[in-house]
Amino acid sequence: MMKVFFIDDFSPYLELFPELSKTQLKIFVMYGHGITPERITLELNITLNTFYSHIKYIKDKYQVDSSSELRGIFYARRDSHYMRSLKKLTRKI
Repeated sequence: MMKVFFIDDFSPYLELFPELSKTQLKIFVMYGHGITPERITLELNITLNTFYSHIKYIKDKYQVDSSSELRGIFYARRDSHYMRSLKKLTRKI
């Protein structure tokens, strides 16, 4: 089962988004959780330009144009993982 997300532990998301670099993963997960770009830049000690460069690269990688589509990918993979984990858990009961 996926662990709860903590800002200092992105390991639960490594298996969901293996195609992303560590920095891209951190940005994508934080962004997917609704953390503002400004807060992300402060937490990761990067510039706003760097943040937007990573977001553009991630959008290109997933072939989407909008932030809402990008968040949709995040939620779809995360929720799919939760559902698979729940099914495994209920089979054991």
